[in-house]
Amino acid sequence: MEERVYHVKGVEDSGFYPRFDYLFSEILEKDYHGKEFGFSDRVLATRCIDMDAVEKDGGGVFDRTMDCVVGVSDYDEAHSKHSRHRLMMVEMKLGCTGFSMKPGYLRDKVNHTLELLSGKLVDGARCFIFPKRVIGDAKRRLSQWKRGSDGELYKEWVFLQPAEYNDFLHFAEDYPYTPVTDRLDIENTFKDGGFFSADIQKIVKVREYWLSLALEYKYRGVVDEYDHIVGIVGEIVSSLVNEMEDGDDKELLKLEFQI
Repeated sequence: MEERVYHVKGVEDSGFYPRFDYLFSEILEKDYHGKEFGFSDRVLATRCIDMDAVEKDGGGVFDRTMDCVVGVSDYDEAHSKHSRHRLMMVEMKLGCTGFSMKPGYLRDKVNHTLELLSGKLVDGARCFIFPKRVIGDAKRRLSQWKRGSDGELYKEWVFLQPAEYNDFLHFAEDYPYTPVTDRLDIENTFKDGGFFSADIQKIVKVREYWLSLALEYKYRGVVDEYDHIVGIVGEIVSSLVNEMEDGDDKELLKLEFQI
């Protein structure tokens, strides 16, 4: 199953923003006053479209819809960019003491929500969130539905408890940048015979090489790689200059490199 990374643009571009825009915590509060059920702070802070409010505004019956849709996207870690923004359906059934729901009842919620979202890009996942005491039975029942004659209808349905939803919905900070350039490769270019060089011309030349390469990454939109290279080069050059004997050359380099 594909990973889904939260991004508010899907909500902002939905056509229902900002009129029906709410925090996930606000949607939760409507039915479960004062309870957070273990949802993480960042999930509670996600912005969603209240589909019950959309339905009610159109004169419909609010219990025919999923509770909300949240904006998700694909995410390119290298360029720190979100793409293919879409809306993911979420329904909370956190007051359940047992699982006795019929597939048709939940399917109607999905289908009517799809009608309200006509023309918009909708994520395949249909998330139903149950309390911990019910989730085991719910998952077993969903597994049976998926193995049934109309199992294809439930292929991308997911039954989750709140703690699992915390992990199911990803965030950009879950994808730390992995540098392309190795620190050792940078260090070795400043060395002669295995030791850091004190040759001023070499320091200047090597520094210019790496900063030029860093700028190429920046122009290509890979800002994290630019910051990575510039940070390492700055550390090395500062250390080399500070270890030089006092004199005009040292002061000139400190001024030029803003050390």
